[in-house]
Amino acid sequence: MVVDDEAYNCEVLRTMLRALEVPNLEERLTVCINGREAMKAIKTNDRPYRVILTDLSMPVMDGYQLISRVRRHYESNEQQQPIIAALTGHTEEEFVNLAFSKGADQ
Repeated sequence: MVVDDEAYNCEVLRTMLRALEVPNLEERLTVCINGREAMKAIKTNDRPYRVILTDLSMPVMDGYQLISRVRRHYESNEQQQPIIAALTGHTEEEFVNLAFSKGADQ
């Protein structure tokens, strides 16, 4: 899953995943424009997501909120937690630390 409100960033990530030759990428990849849309997809998908790449600064529901909710959702459903990579243009330590404190893996 890719979550970012910037279409260009989503396309860059899709291109990078294609370059990694992820099997059946086009059928398996879900792209969402904010955290609320991502949580809806997570709750309605018939199989758990294994990897979530999320921007941190988005409208409606930001990446920090999404990370926390994803962790709670998978825990309450007794599912294996996905790998969550937080993506941001912010390089300040406080943004990075906050993402890790919410449950980001990278």
